[in-house]
Amino acid sequence: MASVRADNDSVAVNNSGNGTVTINMAAQLAQLPSVLTPLLLQIVQHHKPKFDPNILLEKSPEIEEKLLFNCLNYISDDIRRNSEFMALVEESLSIVDDAEPGAKGAIQWTINKAYKSVKLRLLMQNKVSISNKDEVQRIISKHADEIYLEVSEALFSIADIGILCTKESLMAAKELLACYGFIGCMILEEPTK
Repeated sequence: MASVRADNDSVAVNNSGNGTVTINMAAQLAQLPSVLTPLLLQIVQHHKPKFDPNILLEKSPEIEEKLLFNCLNYISDDIRRNSEFMALVEESLSIVDDAEPGAKGAIQWTINKAYKSVKLRLLMQNKVSISNKDEVQRIISKHADEIYLEVSEALFSIADIGILCTKESLMAAKELLACYGFIGCMILEEPTK
């Protein structure tokens, strides 16, 4: 049995077992801006893209359309819930971009790069040619929930060191940023028209 301990009047969460842990965003709302901003700054400090970050175009297809297109199953409800808080993520991104110009584009590039790495590994494991668009989409759809979670974890492997907040607030901030990446077509595929 795992030992779990809470500090600073917080609640401890043990998510080492199977399945996902759902964080109540509304309960964490007051702390999220103070967690998101340093988290985003850490990502910018560790990931420096070699491109002009201002050329990224933001895409926002309907959330339901993207959930269906990518065949997300287990985490779709979390994405629907978290999508209500995207204004908070945008506000934090603006603060970080004001402090470090180009940071928003660098964060978007980092999210998309993490997805492309997971996608490439998955395609290679399944011996799928990237020129076979239908087979590529079939493999992505088959593993969409796993891809989303793996990209989310990859993004934050170095980004939560030293941020003083509750574990729940940090998990909520990470979930919101992953949702932002999904909605903006940086994680998983954009629906074809």
